[in-house]
Amino acid sequence: MINVTDTDVELSRKSEPQRTCIGCRGKGGRSVLLRIVCDENAVLVLDSRKAMPGRGAWLHADETCLSQATTRRAWGRALRLRSAVSTGALAEQVEREIRSTSYDDENTGRTRRGTSTTVTESGFDAMSTR
Repeated sequence: MINVTDTDVELSRKSEPQRTCIGCRGKGGRSVLLRIVCDENAVLVLDSRKAMPGRGAWLHADETCLSQATTRRAWGRALRLRSAVSTGALAEQVEREIRSTSYDDENTGRTRRGTSTTVTESGFDAMSTR
């Protein structure tokens, strides 16, 4: 299981509401997580603008979080669905999104979305007061 560190949460804006990844159950802001919705054909779709109608599930841009959510069958619970959902197309969309907007953090070994930040040896942001 992936542990989300404080530095992952710091990537989101301070005033931004926190969401929970359905894969690893870690917290993150809307700008850090991907939003997944279910269309009328019971197919999971990546909501890249985060504005599609309906209930959404949040997921880190990480292959392990995607596989954990699928293994635990978290999609139906998070989206409040009664029928089985297809995740085949979603895996391709998420992998494409990961490749286009992610980078590898050398300190945690975790792939994170967004712009690069300066992190010290202790794993905290260089401007952090902790």
